[in-house]
Amino acid sequence: MRKTTKTLVSLLMAVIMVVALCVPAFAVSNGTIPEKPYSNSEFFHIGDYDLHYRQFKAKGAEKGKIFMIHGFALSSYCWMELVDRLQAKGYTCVVVDQPDFGYSTRETKKTKIMDREKMFAALMKKLNGNKPWYVAGHSMGGYIALGLAQEYPQLVKNLLLYNTGAYEGSTGLRAALIGNETYMSIAGPVIETAGTIDPLILFAYTIATMDPIYTWNYDRAQIENPYKIKNSGSAALRNFSTMTVTDLDAVKKMNPILYVNGSLDLLFNAQLQQSLRDALPEGSTDVTVQGGGHMTIETHADQVAKITLKFLKAHP
Repeated sequence: MRKTTKTLVSLLMAVIMVVALCVPAFAVSNGTIPEKPYSNSEFFHIGDYDLHYRQFKAKGAEKGKIFMIHGFALSSYCWMELVDRLQAKGYTCVVVDQPDFGYSTRETKKTKIMDREKMFAALMKKLNGNKPWYVAGHSMGGYIALGLAQEYPQLVKNLLLYNTGAYEGSTGLRAALIGNETYMSIAGPVIETAGTIDPLILFAYTIATMDPIYTWNYDRAQIENPYKIKNSGSAALRNFSTMTVTDLDAVKKMNPILYVNGSLDLLFNAQLQQSLRDALPEGSTDVTVQGGGHMTIETHADQVAKITLKFLKAHP
């Protein structure tokens, strides 16, 4: 099953390339990153990057700080359902847009690439000194959260991982295409165009949520608008080349981890979860939300918040 999933991903990347070659007239986005995407938007400058982030202060006495990293193709907006519930219970939440997504810098071949772990650690230190955080990661954001805990253990109290797994590298066609400038220049415009076509986003996000009604009522402009920013397509593909391979032996030595998945998740199924599940340190909490797809942090926010708050209370 795991081999089949990797094969399907490789085939999908090949299809994107073929479509791009067959349809050369895709519109290329020329938008720029707005100065103030949201009323509480802030930017952190480091190297060639400007990272967009937002802070949501705890209601009442603060019980802890949570640094939240979203997954591939989305933005920090996907955390809002969970942020509302955690903030109300005394947790300060900081949500950040990964480079290439949301309203953070789009990487090009001229960008001096920096590890996500390094830039996020710098932002965490700016906001909280050398004090540790709870670090949350969804989907591909889970890879980065794991990398942060590997490389900057002093900054990570506990990991809160949702609908993710361990990143064990890429092979085959996918490995050959990652970082390939020709492929990115061809496929990039396809992704930029697709990201702004509402029926396509409706279809894709329904697969992610496994909840058509939720997706129909979702503010899909929050997904689509960032794709109007120039170089969003090629930058999204470039993002694959920046991931840190998960050290599963290091994971076993970490503080207890909260690991939440959905029973209907088609993107990170049980097979893809297994290597991380086998490496979870003693005292970890492993929960599968029945009926949840890949976006349990949104569609099942009440349930996921309760699970998260119970874990946080047990690990102050």
